[in-house]
Amino acid sequence: MTGSLKVLRCLDRETQPTVYTTVFARDAGSPARTGSAQVEITVTDTNDNKPMFSQQEYLLNYRERFEGTIELPMVCMPSPYGNTVILSS
Repeated sequence: MTGSLKVLRCLDRETQPTVYTTVFARDAGSPARTGSAQVEITVTDTNDNKPMFSQQEYLLNYRERFEGTIELPMVCMPSPYGNTVILSS
């Protein structure tokens, strides 16, 4: 037997990355037999939010002929992945 789940509202990964629900089933037999299963839904992300920065301008000074990586902490909302931008030369 197969079936499908229908989502009645939009799912948003930023507000709820995982949704848990219980599915119940009943057959048409006599007597009817029933069963249930726990379902975990992992919501994948779409690029639906543009970044908003806490400052208009960020200044960065580094020496000439710099080689390596600079981590520039900043607040970028909404971001469930952290608030660091990594710049590499």
